[in-house]
Amino acid sequence: MTERISSINQEKSIQDNSMLPPKKISPWLNFERNEILLYLIYFMYGIAFANYEPYAPVWLGQFFTEKSYLIIGFIVIIPCLTRLVGSPFWGFLADKYGAKKFVIIGFAGYSLMFFSLIFTYSSTYFLIMILVGYLIGSASAGNFFFLATKSIAKPKGIILGKITIFVSIAYASMSPLAGWIYDTFSSSMIIQLIIAYYSMFNCNVNCIICKRN
Repeated sequence: MTERISSINQEKSIQDNSMLPPKKISPWLNFERNEILLYLIYFMYGIAFANYEPYAPVWLGQFFTEKSYLIIGFIVIIPCLTRLVGSPFWGFLADKYGAKKFVIIGFAGYSLMFFSLIFTYSSTYFLIMILVGYLIGSASAGNFFFLATKSIAKPKGIILGKITIFVSIAYASMSPLAGWIYDTFSSSMIIQLIIAYYSMFNCNVNCIICKRN
């Protein structure tokens, strides 16, 4: 009799549990297919620029013996000016023709910039390539965030928060390695630019694969 009552209670408990709504996983912890691709894009973007941004001014002084701090300062000024001018222009075109193709164009611009810098022979050439690369690269600036929010069925705050997390992880993990490369190899600039180039190439491939909802 006791065994029968116990069996009935177990069956009732199973039935009650089956009627409970399934537990929802936090949107911060689950990932859609497009999410994985887009966050991988920004992770690789962080890897690329962790190898470039802190070292570009040093390269001008060390490898090209540039003495003018005004010239070296243009390495910081150029990205700001090109994004100021380029982002509204590329955004206008993206409104007409779609954001994804301009994100791809922007990433291609950065890829070509890093590739061309491998063959740099003067500080003037270096600055010209940066100017051209950032003008084209600014096509990806705001358009990538627009693409991400349209491709992922989640609140914008979560999407942008995760992007920030992934690019921060990329910088935090790559920066010590980039520093070690700079300290260890005489051709550190070329090695770091090759890493940056292949990282941006990977960004473009994943962006092409990504499907907009």
